[in-house]
Amino acid sequence: MFLEKKYLEHSQTAVYNEAELYCHYAFYTMKSHLLVLPSKLIPLGNSRRTQDGFILTMEDVEQICRFDDSSLSQAAQIHRAIYRQRSDVSFIRQSARKGLFEISVTGKPMKPRLDDFAQIIGTSARCSKNLVSEHVAKALGKHSAVLVPGAGALCCAANASDAHAVEMVMEKGAAAEIFSCLFAHPSFINPLECVLMHAVYQKSYSKHAAQQNTAVEQ
Repeated sequence: MFLEKKYLEHSQTAVYNEAELYCHYAFYTMKSHLLVLPSKLIPLGNSRRTQDGFILTMEDVEQICRFDDSSLSQAAQIHRAIYRQRSDVSFIRQSARKGLFEISVTGKPMKPRLDDFAQIIGTSARCSKNLVSEHVAKALGKHSAVLVPGAGALCCAANASDAHAVEMVMEKGAAAEIFSCLFAHPSFINPLECVLMHAVYQKSYSKHAAQQNTAVEQ
């Protein structure tokens, strides 16, 4: 009820609607009520790396893609650029739920408001300037996720379960970002603290993964 009350207060609408809440966030962030959200999500699909390429899944249809293929679709080119840049990434998932689509439209990065975002994603999830594959890969950098204008987020990891975890953290972070627009500019987690939290998490995760691999080999 408190959230609904704050939304109605800020948006000056009569009825609470979750979809409108996301649109209101975009308006609030862009400081303009002239922003028109795209009517349809840009599909980029999910993928998993293979020996000489990757398998791209879009709308439950799988497509085998090779790294040396010169006729790849725009979505496939984005996945290829990420795989070429990041040898540690073997799975990519697209997510546009919980407001990630609306956040991607604003072109602004997501900064950590929650501990698990700082631990898994890092200091921020940047937004690509456009849908050019090289620009998306550059915006991803060494992070686990990247926002793509009109397409939500691409969540990257070494395995399927980790990619799903990144997706859940991004959605959780998006919800926190959306709801924060209803309040008086709540603070982000300190950048230095983010770096430390991310480093500690990565070190602990690497140690745990190494122990699991050793146990499997034995």
